[in-house]
Amino acid sequence: MSNAAPHFKTRARLLCQLGEQLIKSESIALLELVKNAYDADASYCNVEITDPENAEKCKIVIEDDGIGMDVRTIKDVWLEIGTDNKQEKKENGVKSPKYGRTPLGEKGIGRLGVHRLGKKITLISRMKDCKECVLKINWEEIQNSKYIEDFPVDISERDAKVFEGRHGTKIIIEKIRKPWLRGGIRNIARQINSLNSPFGAVGSFSANLHTNNNWLNGILEFENIKNMHLYSFNLLIDNNVITDFSYDFKPYESLNKATPRHISYKEVKSRCLMIDEDGKEIRLNAWKIGKIRIEGRIYDFDGKILSLGLESGKKELQTYMAQNGGVRVFRDNMRVWDYGEAGDDWLDLDAKRVNNPSAKIGNKQILAAVYLDGKESSDLIEKTNREGFVDNDAYVRFKKACVFAIELVEFFRNEDKELLRRLYNGKVSGSVTVTDSIENIRSIIEKKLSDADLVQELNRHLDRIRDDYSRITNNLIKSAGAGLNLIAVLHQIQKIINNLKYNVTKENNAKKIRADVKQLEILTEGYGVLVRNYKPKKQNLNNLLKTAIQNESLRFSFHKINIIEGPSKNLDGICSDNYFVNAIMNLFDNSIWWLNYTKVNDPQIYVAVTDEYEGYNTVIVADNGPGFLPTKEELGTPFLTAKPAGLGMGIGLHVTKEIMKSLNGQLLFPEKDDFDIPDTFKKGAIVALAFKKGE
Repeated sequence: MSNAAPHFKTRARLLCQLGEQLIKSESIALLELVKNAYDADASYCNVEITDPENAEKCKIVIEDDGIGMDVRTIKDVWLEIGTDNKQEKKENGVKSPKYGRTPLGEKGIGRLGVHRLGKKITLISRMKDCKECVLKINWEEIQNSKYIEDFPVDISERDAKVFEGRHGTKIIIEKIRKPWLRGGIRNIARQINSLNSPFGAVGSFSANLHTNNNWLNGILEFENIKNMHLYSFNLLIDNNVITDFSYDFKPYESLNKATPRHISYKEVKSRCLMIDEDGKEIRLNAWKIGKIRIEGRIYDFDGKILSLGLESGKKELQTYMAQNGGVRVFRDNMRVWDYGEAGDDWLDLDAKRVNNPSAKIGNKQILAAVYLDGKESSDLIEKTNREGFVDNDAYVRFKKACVFAIELVEFFRNEDKELLRRLYNGKVSGSVTVTDSIENIRSIIEKKLSDADLVQELNRHLDRIRDDYSRITNNLIKSAGAGLNLIAVLHQIQKIINNLKYNVTKENNAKKIRADVKQLEILTEGYGVLVRNYKPKKQNLNNLLKTAIQNESLRFSFHKINIIEGPSKNLDGICSDNYFVNAIMNLFDNSIWWLNYTKVNDPQIYVAVTDEYEGYNTVIVADNGPGFLPTKEELGTPFLTAKPAGLGMGIGLHVTKEIMKSLNGQLLFPEKDDFDIPDTFKKGAIVALAFKKGE
């Protein structure tokens, strides 16, 4: 009877079971072997499958130019299932010598993929300045071995034959376990292609699949569509700000009505503080996320734009983007699965596009890559099944940062997209009013119809439609303007009531109580102007401006904003009290938001009344903030806003524009020297409300 201590023994067939159960499919097995090439510091990995439809004849060859292996490495690492070699390197921050990569593998089971794929394995590998090593395994012989240590493997060394003058690893897999189907081959080809970053970078890894039949015909690659985009961008995120930014609009040569445009970091610097939909700063430095670089291209699938811009390749572009569009994530230039895959909407791009398809970019319109540094992003933890990151706090902030960046790009893209629509589709936002259209129809009726009674009848209907429309729009403008300011109204009144309650119950100070009541009375009287019905008439613009300033006095005080009153003249204009105050408060609201968001030192708003604009008396509102981001032509377009998503509706300026139109006035966005204003405000937002003099 043996006195040896009892110990575990491992049956040889366990290798078969592990290969089949831990590697869930042939595609995953192949991808794991490609990733091993990445971990080996290879610049490329080529996969070739010959005769895939015939299990007996089929051969899979996987070759890379990585560091290779010597005999000791094969014995102590490759043949040791579950080795912690890569895990140790990852934990100790050891990166690959050439490209500085962090190992992808960590469980030591990737090599079981060769068993999943076929029964006969030949591995040829060579390290620099070493002999070439050859390892042969025949999995069919495993049934003749009871325990793993009894299973025979053949290792030998020789002078270089395959890797003469170079290094790397080549794996040949024969006696395939089951034939490949055409769909499976095409699917794995797309998956391998998708490991490649669409935009080259230092240390990028290239993986490719080839077959000796025609099964891969028609599979498009990025090279096929890389020059078909209209919009492109590149940006860098560091902690809570975007620290570098570029955006380019490059219309097709045939779209010669449109002018290319470049937006640099200097032009958007003041808008690069990242905030989420709740107005809170998105800070990344509380977690190990590191810097985030995002590069992308955006495509336009408008039928007319495509037909005018591309002579060929339209269908191919749409097919490629349907299969490959989205935002992918790369860590150390290796893709993190499965961000950017068809059906994966990790940034909610498609979900948002459903509600606003003209203004939102969906996954089928964008091809982008998010780049992370492996060592610096250790708090972004990959799931054990390699399907994305664990949904922890670091990931939530990472995702919010990416959303903010894409939405900033989206703003400029929308401007240029709208320009193309106007130039080539005849859609000019806000240029033709309903009233204009009615009068146009009236003119056509009078020219085309000879029946005088019918013309008269139709004109009566058109008159009624015009009057009803005018009444509806006037009421909507008034209610919309009041609604935009309602939150500010309630907020300020509630603050005064809270102060009053405190002074009554705690201090019982008669002087303060009277002051609070008086301020509340002034405020409610001022805000009452917003909702009362006033007919347009000749009024003193200075007095109305003072009412609007008084309404916002608490907000100015809270945000420490100084109101600078210019040398205003005592001028009149045709307007109504509520429309005027609504319009001015909308302008104040924009200035307050941007001065606060961009953290301007000594924030100021300048107001003045002037007759410098011919034919009108004009109220000027300017600030010392970052100025307007949209082009002047787009300002006042409904739902166009440079504020981060969820923090602005993009209708404030539009409502103001409609208010001025209803008063036969104008909303102006003057250049810095069009009016005599202090230099302090010439780089900020300058708006002028021009009212008819009424003389």
